[in-house]
Amino acid sequence: MNPHIKCLSILLLPCLLSACSALNPTNSKSILETVYTIPITGGDASRVVPLSLGSTVANYRHARWSPDGTQLVLYSVTNGEIYSCTTTGNTLTNLTNTTTITESDPAWSPSGTSIAYLGTDYSGISGLYVMTAAGSSQTRIMAAVTAFGWSTDSTLLWAQSTNGRLYIISASGGSPISVGTLTIDSGTTPVWMDSSSLRFVSGGLTYIGTTSGTVVAMSDTTDGSWGIPSAQVFVDESTGYWVSTTGNLQSLGTSDWTAISPNGARIAVAVRGAVYSLTPSVPSRHLVYDTQGQAILKIEWAPDNSTVLIYTTAGIFVASYDGTNVLQLSAQSSDAQLSEDGSTIVFIGSREESR
Repeated sequence: MNPHIKCLSILLLPCLLSACSALNPTNSKSILETVYTIPITGGDASRVVPLSLGSTVANYRHARWSPDGTQLVLYSVTNGEIYSCTTTGNTLTNLTNTTTITESDPAWSPSGTSIAYLGTDYSGISGLYVMTAAGSSQTRIMAAVTAFGWSTDSTLLWAQSTNGRLYIISASGGSPISVGTLTIDSGTTPVWMDSSSLRFVSGGLTYIGTTSGTVVAMSDTTDGSWGIPSAQVFVDESTGYWVSTTGNLQSLGTSDWTAISPNGARIAVAVRGAVYSLTPSVPSRHLVYDTQGQAILKIEWAPDNSTVLIYTTAGIFVASYDGTNVLQLSAQSSDAQLSEDGSTIVFIGSREESR
């Protein structure tokens, strides 16, 4: 155990089956997947949605903060609907309210005025939809989509089709623009560099995609032609890479996850259950936290550029980049996200309920 670690709030620890049976010998049990928030400074987690939808037990997924931090959007696997809620009200608003489409994976636009999501009809055909933040003007803008992401100015989305190819499409609809014939490497995600171009990995190479075609992202480019406003990090085939604003490519060594601080000064790397920090100019690694063999689900930086959030199968941890002040916030960390102001984490937690 890390000598700096202090467990602040372990959530929902299961009771022994024998003890539960003795106390409630006739009750059946339901495991609910519901939504919690917790401050990164520690304390108790708060459940922010009801445990049921009418008379139906509810299970939720994919809770995401609005850009202003006042609302969450999520979907229910119980009925395939997308909901919004405030972070304190324990109430839900059904945004989609459809009977013929199963909706999932909602994502706020950076402007906070629209929500994109996936929808599947009874024939099994999936599509990319966009609606207002209030749930109106629900429009399918592209068919056969498995993943997507908003542009920085909320006018475009990248979309990965069921054949693995990459497209760019206007948020208001129109014809999708094919970004060449390349397929996106498994485990990688395209990243918008500005309002009209994005970086993606295909066949182990990095490309810049635009509405006019693709360009191979060569290393050692020093003329600034990439147009990247900030440095990038990514993992390709178990190796981490740092890409400078001028296109210089540097290996970070074996990596399962990488994350760059908002100011680009520090990089966090996760590998084999341990998290390290380093700077691009000095690639030697400094241990942040060793999970003692637990799988790491994700890492991210807080806006202060010094705090690392570590999501593992053993829970959520927060640590300083130098390995001090490690705190465990929760014993669960499924599908978690930090608010844009860096104050609060939303996550999906399992809860056992008697029925």
